[in-house]
Amino acid sequence: MKTIEQMVASFQKLFSSKEAMEHFDERQKKAVDYIKKHEVAPNNQWKEKEIKVFPHPYYPHQKDYIYFHRHHCFELVYVYQGTATNYFANSKLVLNKGDALLLNPNIGHHLCVNSIDDVVFNIQITKEAFDQSFLQLLSDNKLFSDFFMDYLYQINQLNDFMYCPYDPENDIAIPIKGVVEEFFNDQIGHETMIKFYLAIAFRKIARSYFTKMELQQSSQEHQKKIFSILSYLNQHYHTATLPEVAEQFHYSEKYLSRLIKKATGKTFNEIIITNKLNEAQELLSNSSLSVEEIAVKVGYLNPAPFYKLFKERYGVTPAHFRKEQQQKNNIPLQ
Repeated sequence: MKTIEQMVASFQKLFSSKEAMEHFDERQKKAVDYIKKHEVAPNNQWKEKEIKVFPHPYYPHQKDYIYFHRHHCFELVYVYQGTATNYFANSKLVLNKGDALLLNPNIGHHLCVNSIDDVVFNIQITKEAFDQSFLQLLSDNKLFSDFFMDYLYQINQLNDFMYCPYDPENDIAIPIKGVVEEFFNDQIGHETMIKFYLAIAFRKIARSYFTKMELQQSSQEHQKKIFSILSYLNQHYHTATLPEVAEQFHYSEKYLSRLIKKATGKTFNEIIITNKLNEAQELLSNSSLSVEEIAVKVGYLNPAPFYKLFKERYGVTPAHFRKEQQQKNNIPLQ
């Protein structure tokens, strides 16, 4: 099993070769062309994984064609050694060793590794992974949880990021080391271990913010209740009903409806439908299941309502959406 130190040495040797630099420059140009057409970065490599890790290479001419792009996922940038600069539309942020930057999928950005000796890891995490694995773990930190809720439930549609400067009392170097080693060694059970290490990293970041913000206990408890409910909906939206969820959390249906609406800006039914259609999008893009099978899988025993809701939400039929995604995914990156 390779250590992160051995991996970093291999990455630097690879990235510093003339052939690699030429390849990365050419790859960067193709990515720019793709982003000009689609506004989001290509998502070809390790497409099926919920959590992906990339060492960010040094591009010799990276600042000659700065391009602002988004991802279909949350992105955690971690500076293992050296420095990096992240550009936004109207500003830039210099990251130093031990710093982390969390980006939501709305924010346009461009990351530059400042020299061949700098080592930066990009950790990309799908919305589904946050819903299922991390959302409730972060419920007791309002600043942190609001960051995710704003995007996941589209309350403000913020173009947001969270800068997490190095905190010696809550250093995330060890859990990030675990994430990187588990991902690239690819041993049995590595997916579970990666989530375990990431949960520790997020817990440490949340603890750091909690210490700085000094949140009141009452605010924390209220936030926990909301996130418990939303986490339950994220995991059981295929079958969840308002009466069943109200009974599960010992609330009246009316009170539960008001609580969800106030916290997310959406009704109970809107959240359920959004979760179902989001999963349908993923299955249409990345599976060979028929449209009818997908409708059943996301919770519609009768496909007719599924067709109607999908067309209303996205303006195209499920079959047309699948065709569009297949055409996009065939655009080469390498």
